[in-house]
Amino acid sequence: AGLMGLGVVWLAALGALGTTGLALRSSIANAVQTSRFASSVTHELRTPLTTFRLYAEMLADGMVPDPQKRAEYLDTLRDESARLGFLVENVLTWSRVEEGRATVEPRRMSAAELVMAAEPVLQRRCHEAGATFKLALATDPIHTSADADRVRQVLFNLVDNACKWSPPDRPVVVRADAHAGTVSVLVVDHGPGIPPE
Repeated sequence: AGLMGLGVVWLAALGALGTTGLALRSSIANAVQTSRFASSVTHELRTPLTTFRLYAEMLADGMVPDPQKRAEYLDTLRDESARLGFLVENVLTWSRVEEGRATVEPRRMSAAELVMAAEPVLQRRCHEAGATFKLALATDPIHTSADADRVRQVLFNLVDNACKWSPPDRPVVVRADAHAGTVSVLVVDHGPGIPPE
């Protein structure tokens, strides 16, 4: 009986150690994922912040006397501030999802309206990268229920990725189609793709 009791204690101890090991492994994996995310965000923020600071300083110090150049710099500052806004919104959305506080506010609209609301910022992003932006919408009116802000955020992320990886001479295309009552919004590019593994 004593040996049996000792065996049960050992089994319980091993079970507890196994559970602790799994929890620790999960915590480490989460910490690594969070660290990678923070590193990626920092890298993404660095470029627009550097441009923003440089152009703002040059304009403030009167180093850009040509009115056309000043207008170009101001356009760039506007574009970079929009990009920073999207990056910050991505981080806030990720944080809300992690904490279970993410909210979605869908409303009825046409697919064309949904995609065209995002068009200006997507076009600017492609222009910055030297890529061509194309919008391809179905000829038939398609209606859906969606949160336009969230869709715009996702589209910006996909187009931003396409701009980074696609050859500059190939267009980035945003398409909206309907099949069997489902609306599909697609970003088509000519980058290397993601390895299956």
